[in-house]
Amino acid sequence: MDQGIEPSENALRESADGDAGCATFIGFGEAGAAFARPGDRAFDSKTDSPETAGATWASYSRCGVAGCASAREALAGATVVLSLVTADRALAAAEADAVLLEPGALWLDMNSVAPGTKRAAAEAIEAAGGRYTDVAVMSPVLPARRGLAGRFGSAAPPSAPRCRSSQGP
Repeated sequence: MDQGIEPSENALRESADGDAGCATFIGFGEAGAAFARPGDRAFDSKTDSPETAGATWASYSRCGVAGCASAREALAGATVVLSLVTADRALAAAEADAVLLEPGALWLDMNSVAPGTKRAAAEAIEAAGGRYTDVAVMSPVLPARRGLAGRFGSAAPPSAPRCRSSQGP
C-alpha cells in the first residue's frame, strides 16, 4: 500500500488518451460532485437503475463531467481514479475495477472502511498493477469544496483538451 504519495500536479492532467485535466470518479454522490471539476470522468452504478439513472446523468451534467455508461468506459486510459462509492461497496468496487485499470494507475480510496477492508482493496488494486493509496477525508466536503482540489491543483486551462463525454440515455 503506497503511503504518503504526493501525485505531481500533472498526474490529474494526463491520460493515455490525451485527455488533459481529467480525474476519474468511481462513485458520484455528494463527495464526487463536490470534488469533480469540468472535464473529469465519472461512473456510478446508479446509472444502471431506471429509478436513479436520470438523476445521476443530470448530476454529471451539472458538474460538467463526462458521465460514462460503465466502469470500463470511465477507466479507459485513466491515470488517477478516485473511489467514492459507499462504504459497503468499497471492496467490491476495488476488486471489480482493478482488472480495468491501466498499469500504474493511482487508485485513491476515499472510503471510510475497516483497516482489513482497506488492505484487501489494496491487494486487489496492486495485484492488477495499480497503485493504491488510502485517502482520509478529514472534514465535510460541502459546502466549501475544500481539500482535494487544493492539494492536487485546479482543472486544466480552457485551451487544454477535455475528456470525451458519453451520451447518457
